[in-house]
Amino acid sequence: IFLLLIGAVSASENCPFLKTYEINKQRNLQARFLANGNDGGTVPAGGFAAVQEDIKAVLVNSTSFWPADFGNYGPFMIRLAWHCSGS
Repeated sequence: IFLLLIGAVSASENCPFLKTYEINKQRNLQARFLANGNDGGTVPAGGFAAVQEDIKAVLVNSTSFWPADFGNYGPFMIRLAWHCSGS
């Protein structure tokens, strides 16, 4: 009976030590990120319009070894997001 009870309990949901470990792991990552001078809020050179233009350029840059559908990777990215969502 003891083994049946253990099997029914998910370690990631009910273990207080695992939760503490995950919280501390996230705090350590944040501390290292901030210690490097990255505040997470810096605007890239050229502003966000430059980032948008770079994304547009990548989406329409079809390669011969992996051709895009109708010259655009946009539909592929939507399909990839669909599958990653578990649908």
